Amino acid sequence: MKIDRHIHPLAPSAMLPKDLHPYVHGAGFGIATEILADATLADLLRTLEPRRFEVCDQILNQENRVLNANSAKKITLAMENSPVVAALAQVKCGQVPLEWDIWLDPEEPWSLNKARIEHGSVFATLLGKFSFLRNYFLKSAPSVSSWVETYSQARRSFSHIEKLPPLCLDIKSAWSTARDIDLFVQNLKETLQIDVCYVGSFSYRQIAEIKGAEKILFCHAVWDLKKNVESGHFPKSIMLNGADLEEETNLDELRKIAKEHQLKIGVYVQEPEAGTAAVQRLIEMVNKEPELFSLGFALGNSRDGRAARMIEGSGAGVQKTVLTNGVVTKMKRVIERISQLHRSWVKNRFLVTLAFSQNFDFHLRALPTGNGA
Repeated sequence: MKIDRHIHPLAPSAMLPKDLHPYVHGAGFGIATEILADATLADLLRTLEPRRFEVCDQILNQENRVLNANSAKKITLAMENSPVVAALAQVKCGQVPLEWDIWLDPEEPWSLNKARIEHGSVFATLLGKFSFLRNYFLKSAPSVSSWVETYSQARRSFSHIEKLPPLCLDIKSAWSTARDIDLFVQNLKETLQIDVCYVGSFSYRQIAEIKGAEKILFCHAVWDLKKNVESGHFPKSIMLNGADLEEETNLDELRKIAKEHQLKIGVYVQEPEAGTAAVQRLIEMVNKEPELFSLGFALGNSRDGRAARMIEGSGAGVQKTVLTNGVVTKMKRVIERISQLHRSWVKNRFLVTLAFSQNFDFHLRALPTGNGA
């Protein structure tokens, strides 16, 4: 794969310590561009994930085979949750827990063949509130079983270690209950000997009753954390988008909330829009205040963020441009209302059908039988 690289001149200087790297966000998709820029690694991706390779190749063709800020952003996004990227990330980061964006099957939540590893779009997440759409959007995403097999093949190419490190599960399937999650985690351990150290969600009610793993509430920004704290529904471990901490007022507010409620704080970024300057700023911030950021920085990159040199942005991504304006919150309310109406319609339709069938059956049994009919 022949490409040209346009690299940002700012070289990484700060390094994230391993004990402040809680897990690798997006299964390490921040290093995706390094795979495309290396002929051997690109061939490995072509062999093990041909569909994902084809997507990346098309992106490069659109940019005249130049790996620049625009193509790097698109490729990084396309490579989120890639098992090949995850295998390379483990070599670079050294058995740091990996994050999976996980969708559990609504009927068989324990199933490793039906659970899907995929971030999914905002609309897929919201429309998943409709029971009849829950298996529609992610049919092409890899199952847990196939993902682990591809990861093992890729890992054998890098070293003799094939076993997955512990996992951080980001629960994307809004319908999954704490019981569903516990069943999945148990089956993952019993079948594949994979441990889960963190279970996270943007809804604490969803994970409040899970057993074993540490519970993490994901927050889009400080305002989101404040809203959850005021509601009284929150765990002790919080991960929020570090791009919101560019403003000192937000950082001061975070310090106040964390101290008052004795919270463990960690940060993450949206790697497709997190440039070198943004990553380095957060590494320095976490290193400077390890007491505040005791959960560290869940960087989906090598611990110096080296691959971010081809990317531009603060790391906020869609969470800054959409979520902070309340658009998604309003959409959630609308879709929740539609979902309620749908459930009501299904229930009423069932009752009407039942009443009709019982009445119809009564009249059938009242009809005369035999040859005289």
